[in-house]
Amino acid sequence: MQVPSLVHDLTKLPSPALVIGHFDSDGYLAAEQTRRNLRAARIKVSEVLISSETSNYRFWTGRFAKMSFGKFPLVVVVDIAFNFKNPKPSLASLLKVCRNNPSTQFVVIDHHPLLLPKNGPANLTLRSVERVYDCCLGEPSDEFMAVASICDGGIVVSSPRWRKRHLKRAQGLKRAAADKNIAGPRLQALLRQRRWSFFEALAEEPPEFHRTVRGRRIATNFPSPLLAALAMSSGTALSTSVLGLRR
Repeated sequence: MQVPSLVHDLTKLPSPALVIGHFDSDGYLAAEQTRRNLRAARIKVSEVLISSETSNYRFWTGRFAKMSFGKFPLVVVVDIAFNFKNPKPSLASLLKVCRNNPSTQFVVIDHHPLLLPKNGPANLTLRSVERVYDCCLGEPSDEFMAVASICDGGIVVSSPRWRKRHLKRAQGLKRAAADKNIAGPRLQALLRQRRWSFFEALAEEPPEFHRTVRGRRIATNFPSPLLAALAMSSGTALSTSVLGLRR
């Protein structure tokens, strides 16, 4: 099920919106690109949700099934796949939520095939895209989605002039997303403020600071000076003085 007018002309979408993204490096980027595109179309984004509860297909039958969407006329979910082996429960949960919230428009976009219902509700748009680069609502940009492609191991689609910088940003972002103290609102704030210099600097730290297991940073690593400074900062007020960086 696809409604081109909704995914291409964002001005027709209701406001305010909730954006939900996958709990990995390219998921953060897809959510931020979506947020920026909606804001550019004068759609207010009240909240962006990325947490450990959005880390895999269990989100659909878990957190998503229990959420209240009454205050959101628009809900956009990017980069969270259905269960590959058995997608029917994921779809069934999504359809139930849509039918229980007829006043909310739901848009789901993923770069994996999405099981399509035979007779889906009118308030649901499902869109499968072939590339990570396109896994956002609205037009992708090299600034965010080329980096997302690299994070997911895809082809580098950015121009040669930007390729080296995007590779470095992707490595730094993956390192930040793997740290339990940084993943979540702090990482979202870094992207919202476009602190690319932080991710580039993080990529230059020695690899022994950033070993991971199953995508999570190992606690016995040597301490990362940049991550430690960020973790000690208060809330999400990420000042340049704390990070020692320029925007």
